[in-house]
Amino acid sequence: MADVLIFDMDGVISDTQVIHAAAESETLKKLFNITISPQEVTRRFNGTSLRAMIDILSDEYRIRPNFEKTRELFYESLFQMAEENIRPMPGALELIERVRSHLPLAVASTSRHDFIDLVLTSLHIKDAFDIIVSGQDVTKSKPEPDIFLLAAKKFRKDPTQCVVIEDSVAGATAAERAGMRCIVFAPRLIWDEYPMSAIKMDRLDSITVEYIKNL
Repeated sequence: MADVLIFDMDGVISDTQVIHAAAESETLKKLFNITISPQEVTRRFNGTSLRAMIDILSDEYRIRPNFEKTRELFYESLFQMAEENIRPMPGALELIERVRSHLPLAVASTSRHDFIDLVLTSLHIKDAFDIIVSGQDVTKSKPEPDIFLLAAKKFRKDPTQCVVIEDSVAGATAAERAGMRCIVFAPRLIWDEYPMSAIKMDRLDSITVEYIKNL
């Protein structure tokens, strides 16, 4: 029986995965003249950290990036794009309101703490979450399980007592590796890309408290 519900943020709570991908695409073009569309960035790197993406592309394109400069430009673009453009994913706010009085809630996002704070504050839901874990808090990013294991540790819960809601393959893989049940919120046409253990749903409004507790 589930005792804790852990949300990914970008692409689950908020539509900010689109903004992330656009900022990453813009940064790659400006610094390295690498043209990768936001859609392709999402397809290949959704759920992974900026550093992991840059490490992969460094090998592919034989570049030697200054990561600090890359991160600085990326977050500058991200915050500019996000200003007044943060929207909730369909059904996300209603789901949070529906479950918050029944289960402890956490956010576990690879985004930086200040960006998580911006998103949750903009959507007026920061106080709904008991614990917030960022990619800054762990050494290894998704698909490694570290961020979810840290959330469970902060709740003093066994990972098997936790349910995760994710949208990315990397995130669903991380949840599986952590020993947690994972609900994948993603379009049906890409469900085959996710771990077999993931529970696939294309609507957040179909998730109930009873369903989560009984996973």
